[in-house]
Parts: sequence; structure tokens; C-alpha cells
Amino acid sequence: MRYLFPFVLARIIFKPKAANWARPFQLLSDTRARVGALFIIFLLPPDPQNPFYLINYFAQNGYISMVAGAFVTFATVISYWISTRRQVLPHEQQDGIAFTLGRSMVSLMITAILYVIWRDYGWEIMMIPFIGIIIYLWAFLFQCSMQWYCLRWVFGISNADELLGPIVSAVTVVIAFLWDVLQSPPSSFNILMVIKVSGLVTVCLLALWEFLWVLSDQRSALE
Repeated sequence: MRYLFPFVLARIIFKPKAANWARPFQLLSDTRARVGALFIIFLLPPDPQNPFYLINYFAQNGYISMVAGAFVTFATVISYWISTRRQVLPHEQQDGIAFTLGRSMVSLMITAILYVIWRDYGWEIMMIPFIGIIIYLWAFLFQCSMQWYCLRWVFGISNADELLGPIVSAVTVVIAFLWDVLQSPPSSFNILMVIKVSGLVTVCLLALWEFLWVLSDQRSALE
């Protein structure tokens, strides 16, 4: 019965089994993830002509973040695996690589399916009496939950190597920002652009701080 709840289903599928809030650096990682999520949500202005503009607004930005995050994660993990293929990695790291590759591809496929369904059949589904609204809201809540667990834990990539999480987060928000600028080039440096640039810089600085912190901790452990 609990699988009918979208946030529960998303947590079961996308939250890494090794996710541990008590691990070092998790407060910093959580701050970086929350600021990054707010930044990505805020990227594109909503369309007030659409009665469901707020939901569509969140969903549209979510598609950008999920596609960028999944591709960046997949490319990073593949590069990491190639660079370490001659090493004997611990079992936990091997599982982390497999989990990350699997979840990044699954999330990408689900995002693509939801996008196509709502683009081509969204209005028809909405017009189904009573059930249409439930389906629409369920899909929206599932998408938001999926995005949170994927981007909060960076598809579980930290289980492969803790240094990879902040790298993927920073690259993802940069890609999302560049995509937004290319789609809607600003005519001037207005307050909206100031907020976007501030969010981008904040996420990147938090990611850099986390990266240096983890790197220092790893070096200390080797001494």
C-alpha cells in the first residue's frame, strides 16, 4: 500500500542504501543540495497564462536539472571507472558505481517518459473527471521526490568516491545556468540575473568547500 505514495516510491527507488545523514560532511552536502535545488527551480520564469503554470514551472526546471545531472553523473562515473579499472576497488565502491550508473539511467528514462506523456497527452489526462487531477498531482509529486533524492545524494555517486559528489553538483548547476541563458538571453543585467548568478556562485563555492574538506580528510586518513 505504501508504494502508492509517490514520495515513498521515489525514496525506495532512488535513495542509496548507504545514504547516511550521520556521515561527515553531510550537513555541508545537504546545504549545497538545497541551495542547488532552489537555484534550479528559480531559473525559468513561470507562464501566468497557464492555470497550472506553477506546477509546469517546477516540472520544466526539473527536467533540465535531471537530464543535466544524469548525463554529468553517468559521464563522471564512467570516467572514474576507466581511471581506476586497474585497481582493486573495495566492494562498497563497486556497488556505489553500479548503483549510480543504474539510477542515473533509470531517472533519465523516467524523466523522458514523463516529459513526452505530459507534452503530448497532458491535457487529455487532465480532462479525465477527478482521476485526471489525481494522476497529474501524483506524477508531479513523484517527479519532485525523484529529483530530490537523485540530486540530494547525487545519484549515490559519493559511494563510489566522496570527491565526485560536489564536482557533479557544481557542473550540473553550471549547465542548467548556461542552458537558461541560451534559451532566454538577458537583455540587461537585471535583478533576476543577479539572483541567478548569486545562486550559481553560492552552489559552486559550497561544492568547492565540500571538495576541499573531503580531500583534506582523505589525505589526513592516509598519513
